[in-house]
Amino acid sequence: MKNISILLAIILTCISCESKSQEKIQNTANKNTEMIRSEIPHKKFDIQDFKRKIEADEQYYGYTTDKGVEIRQLAVMDDIHLSQRFNEKFVVYYVQEEIGTDNFSIRYFFDKEGKLTENKNFFSDVETGIWKTYSKDGKVLTEVDKDQHYPFSINEVVAFSKKHKGDLSKNGSIERSYDEKLKKYVYEIQWIVDESARSYTQAYILDGSDGKIIKEFEKPVPWIGR
Repeated sequence: MKNISILLAIILTCISCESKSQEKIQNTANKNTEMIRSEIPHKKFDIQDFKRKIEADEQYYGYTTDKGVEIRQLAVMDDIHLSQRFNEKFVVYYVQEEIGTDNFSIRYFFDKEGKLTENKNFFSDVETGIWKTYSKDGKVLTEVDKDQHYPFSINEVVAFSKKHKGDLSKNGSIERSYDEKLKKYVYEIQWIVDESARSYTQAYILDGSDGKIIKEFEKPVPWIGR
């Protein structure tokens, strides 16, 4: 019984060490976090399926799933054949964008053989989430945290908008940047409010660290800007 306990302890120790060795995180001040991890992604671009669809319809750009996710697909040709019809021989890389009903999307980039090379996440046009690059053998090379300076997440910003007569998951605009005057990372958000008495653009500037309102203002419709 004692020998079994010792053997079990050794196995658990090995598993723990292997798990820790799978992930190496490098943190540097004022820079995005990069994570190098041993991982095999399974996502691939179905070249033959894409080829059949685009040969049947030159205007093909994608489809929508039964769950409402919009799939956009694109083959990027080399400079010489950029404006010509699709030809697998001249493809430099493929792109597949998956846009959810909540306004979040992810763009996958594949090499000419359909192997995943990188992915990028967005909310509307705002860079968010973990951006990854992959080696030719399918291992994750780097991970960059686009939300590093925004502890107050985009999901929390969306929830804020819903409490203030808006819904950024459906319409409106969102931007985020470093404000030199305030010395803060901030969100700039706005949406149109339609009421029986009037319509107006509701806008806010929020602190990216905790979501506190820095500025709140209204403008006539249509109005976009700060």
